[in-house]
Amino acid sequence: MGSLILAIVGFVFALLGLLPLLGWLNWIGIIFLIIGLISGVTAYRKNPINKLLAVVGTLLCIVFLIISIVRLMMGHGII
Repeated sequence: MGSLILAIVGFVFALLGLLPLLGWLNWIGIIFLIIGLISGVTAYRKNPINKLLAVVGTLLCIVFLIISIVRLMMGHGII
């Protein structure tokens, strides 16, 4: 459940980071997404009941992380 929430928060930062002059928000989103990715992997291994939420949160973190990294590569990581 935590990885899904962190994926949504990271998505909000990644979405705002797509706007011009707000690309620096991707750095904050990447932090949330990496923490969500780690949380999703550990939740998948430890809790057999909520495996679906852990998988969905992990996959969303991976997708949004790729989007954020591509945006930073396009804007050279500054803006």
